[in-house]
Amino acid sequence: MNIRIRSWARRQFYDPEPVLRQLRSLEGALSQTDTPELIRRLRTNKLKTDREARDALVFAHGMATALRRKVFVAPGEIEDCDFVTRTQADDSEVFSCVQLKEFAPHDRNPSQTFESLVEELSAFPQSDAVLAIYLNRRTQMDLATLATVRVPFAELWYFWATTPDATEWRLYGDAMGNPSLHAFYYPA
Repeated sequence: MNIRIRSWARRQFYDPEPVLRQLRSLEGALSQTDTPELIRRLRTNKLKTDREARDALVFAHGMATALRRKVFVAPGEIEDCDFVTRTQADDSEVFSCVQLKEFAPHDRNPSQTFESLVEELSAFPQSDAVLAIYLNRRTQMDLATLATVRVPFAELWYFWATTPDATEWRLYGDAMGNPSLHAFYYPA
């Protein structure tokens, strides 16, 4: 096992399902209070790490659906990873370094376009990391367009909520390989 993977293996990994269930319960409780919307949406600078951890958990849960096996996640930056995933394949553990990017909601970044995001990502150095893009904006995206994007990462995956209450989700990838679309549900 190389040094990089050894350092990843020492991290704390979480099963996304129970954590996401707890977060959904907390979101429900907060919705009944006068907590400011930006805090409820985890859109303050102080809550950025929490928002990214939640997004990492959602992505890992979607990957578990696609792979048909548990995918655990260790949120938090390490090296060039925004988070690390771990799963079992055959008789070995498989770790993935994941970079997380967001096509932000219009109210948070009205000047961002999908094209500008792709241009920004295309300028990154070559990486063996997986790129996960959270499509967090109400818009129509053609899967054929998503499949034409080429970035300097090992794999490219997109994920997005398909319902206003974020109970239903889609995962699409590896968009630079042989992509497929997977439906999954936020754990209830």
